[in-house]
Amino acid sequence: MVYYSQKDERWASEQLGTCKGETIGKSGCKITCLASFCGKTPSEVNKIIPYVSGCLTNDETAAKALGLAFLGKSSVKPDFDCVAETDHYKSRGVPQHFFILLTDGRCVDPLDLNPAPKKNPYKIVSYRLFKPLSVEESMEKELVKAISDLVGEDYGSNLNENEQKDAAKKLEKVKNVIETLRQNNKDDLAEIVRVKTENDALLKELEKSEYDVSLLKENLRIQTEKAKDGMEVYGSLELLVQAVKKMFNK
Repeated sequence: MVYYSQKDERWASEQLGTCKGETIGKSGCKITCLASFCGKTPSEVNKIIPYVSGCLTNDETAAKALGLAFLGKSSVKPDFDCVAETDHYKSRGVPQHFFILLTDGRCVDPLDLNPAPKKNPYKIVSYRLFKPLSVEESMEKELVKAISDLVGEDYGSNLNENEQKDAAKKLEKVKNVIETLRQNNKDDLAEIVRVKTENDALLKELEKSEYDVSLLKENLRIQTEKAKDGMEVYGSLELLVQAVKKMFNK
């Protein structure tokens, strides 16, 4: 994990979100922490995440925008690196400050010009459970998002336990439908290749004929094009949408 300072001159004076008068250097502690988790710079994070009321962030939507897992806000220390909240600077008019809390209890403070793990000097108010996704988790998350967009229903991690079980069943049906369509497409493609190969061979023979075979050649060309069109239509996204929705309505 790369650690960043919100006071780094490369972005310290950059406006935070759309909030006039606020900069990353002054108020960008949380996005600086998130930058370390998602592998982007604070400046990049500042341009990616959606802001609430100009410069405030919503943990869940920020995580989604950055490709992170957000497991919620907790009063119990997790067994992995997270973002921690403190009210240490409340007397100075700063109600919240965020920093990275490591599994071993040390912290990385974005206020430090050269941030590095150190003994935690802060009283912790809450733990914000951001977590980098593994490759497998990231792929699964993308699949879930794609299917959610495809069928117009939410299959994300924000569902309750019963909804998640129901979603899991539906996702299994989706996988079965997609696999069936893939196999059918594979078979259809093999047939199209066979027809095209035979037609190409026949066309070569017709080229040698002394008779006018232009009409027959045109019919063969049309037949081949129809086969191609059939393959494209069969494998289209719209058909997949309809197939999945039909499965869900059973």
